[in-house]
Amino acid sequence: HQIENVTGKKIKKFKTFIKEASPKSIMDIELDLTVAINIYDLVEYNKYVYDFGLGAFHSGVELFGVEYSFGGHQIENVTGIFRTTPKTSEENCIYRETVVIGEIRTTRKKIYKIIEELKLEFLGTSYHPLKFNCNYFVDTCCKRILGKGIPGYVNRLPYLGE
Repeated sequence: HQIENVTGKKIKKFKTFIKEASPKSIMDIELDLTVAINIYDLVEYNKYVYDFGLGAFHSGVELFGVEYSFGGHQIENVTGIFRTTPKTSEENCIYRETVVIGEIRTTRKKIYKIIEELKLEFLGTSYHPLKFNCNYFVDTCCKRILGKGIPGYVNRLPYLGE
């Protein structure tokens, strides 16, 4: 009986430890988060105009080791936000650089809540290559997290066409 009781106590303590270390509580731990954007060249001519603050770019925001971006599709009521491995992108995009936008002490739960809210705003059917694109999403995301947007050159192309 003593062996069973000791074992039972150990199991009870282990179950308590597992419950306290559940994913839900991990989501509530405050962590230092560096918010960075990964920028990709959409066209080859960027190498000639980049130094003038011009170019056609794709971007994604990197949060907790995952890159989030936005693209279009024709499926009604489905988000256009997607996750990918940082510094990788579609076949026609070439990784250019990473720009740190800022740092914040926050929880994964708060960040994932912001992403979930943005998923409702950034539906795939609302995508527009110039006005409501990946760069606009990344800018909005950074503003929601840090209160600070992305560098102007990343999404300058739509404004030059106006």
